[in-house]
Amino acid sequence: MQSRVWKLSEYGDPSVLQCHDETLPEPGPGQVTLRLKAIGLNRAEFNFVAGNYVPARSFPTCLGHEAIGEIIAAGPPAPEQPPFPGVSLEPGTRVALRPGAVDVGGMGSYRTAGLYSQAGLLPVPERFTDQEAAGFWMGVLTAGGGLRVAGITPDNAAGKRVLVTAGASGMGVMALKIARAWGAETLATTRGEAKRAALSDLADHVLVCPEASALPDLVKQAGEGEKGIDAAFDPIGGDHVPAMIQAANPLA
Repeated sequence: MQSRVWKLSEYGDPSVLQCHDETLPEPGPGQVTLRLKAIGLNRAEFNFVAGNYVPARSFPTCLGHEAIGEIIAAGPPAPEQPPFPGVSLEPGTRVALRPGAVDVGGMGSYRTAGLYSQAGLLPVPERFTDQEAAGFWMGVLTAGGGLRVAGITPDNAAGKRVLVTAGASGMGVMALKIARAWGAETLATTRGEAKRAALSDLADHVLVCPEASALPDLVKQAGEGEKGIDAAFDPIGGDHVPAMIQAANPLA
């Protein structure tokens, strides 16, 4: 199958990307050929092109972690790497690529068709558009994985207080939605009043916090009584780290 693919032979701004024609081999054991319909674009890839991320194995290199596509052909199964439950390998099935399961440098997702592992495919809800499905999984896995690292899971989230800084950011919104869906009480920070209304639909408490030093007091004032936080999802860092430690419940 023919594919067009974007590659780079040196680091730089996006102009270093060049489009090439490529012939894909037939899918082998545990592989599928996908015709890609939409791809996700994220900051990691921007930094990769600029040379500010994980170094390329060699040049020229492909790039891209996420996409949605239609199965064109599937190789025989590989029992040691079975497909994700619920994924059909029938031609015409719409599936998503799982970030972390794509050989970014060797195949990537910046292309019109590609060869991918059957174990790296995810089912796509019918209500999702191609564009929504292509850009969905990176955020979910990053935010959900971050909450799990902090000890928050669907089984224990009820009764826990979770703070999300930069609540109006893309990752902040995703973390708030997941934490609330799991049953946690959510607190979101923003630097000004402009985003309070929008965040109030996502979080139980919105903390307008222009300076990190104000965070511990704002957390304890939120809700009934003086309560701290059990976990934090923080894309900011810097001065927020000691402030969040001060806001944490003992042994949280």
